[in-house]
Amino acid sequence: MNREECIKCLTILRTTYQSFATKMTARDAESIVNTWLMCFKGEPYEVVSVALYDLIQTKKDFAPDIATVKERISEMQRAALGTPDDVDLWNRLVKAVSNSAYCCKEEFEQLPPILKKFAGSARTLFDWSQMESDIFNSVIKGQFNKAIKTLQEREETEKKLALNPRLKQMLQTFGANASIQEPDGVYTPDEINTRRNQLLDAIDAMPPKKGENNEIEKH
Repeated sequence: MNREECIKCLTILRTTYQSFATKMTARDAESIVNTWLMCFKGEPYEVVSVALYDLIQTKKDFAPDIATVKERISEMQRAALGTPDDVDLWNRLVKAVSNSAYCCKEEFEQLPPILKKFAGSARTLFDWSQMESDIFNSVIKGQFNKAIKTLQEREETEKKLALNPRLKQMLQTFGANASIQEPDGVYTPDEINTRRNQLLDAIDAMPPKKGENNEIEKH
């Protein structure tokens, strides 16, 4: 979207929700427009506006924020591409596990990438196939429900980085150069005493201020 199209979207929100952008200054309005432009500059106006009109039919009290609009766009894209949702993915995993007592390797290779990341290996599919069904449908499904959103978000991030090699390179360079400061660790009594004496020697070497007679006794 361009700037004019962002303003159109914000105007829709302003006319639909009386609480949206109340008491807004000109600077605030400019900031909001710039934020929307930054977040949606890669999205076609037609897609954003359809998502927006869809949301205002269900959001009664508050205007949908950027994250909500983005999420609805993602849902529309997954539907258009036939991308499986959480329920579809779980059912696909259940089917693979049910056939993994004798052919876990084949079943693992046929899984979509996101389920391969969740399972980790063909051996895991085999182990799950040996579980009691009630345990699998409670424990493993609980783990699945917690992990799938994170895996989907990472998959989306990887797709975005693939479309922006420059950003990917910047992040890789930043990660390679980042360092973690290690704590000094635990010292022995002798090391502590040595460090203390070094500090005291440094203090002794400092010239005293006028009118002061500093004496530090070493032990």
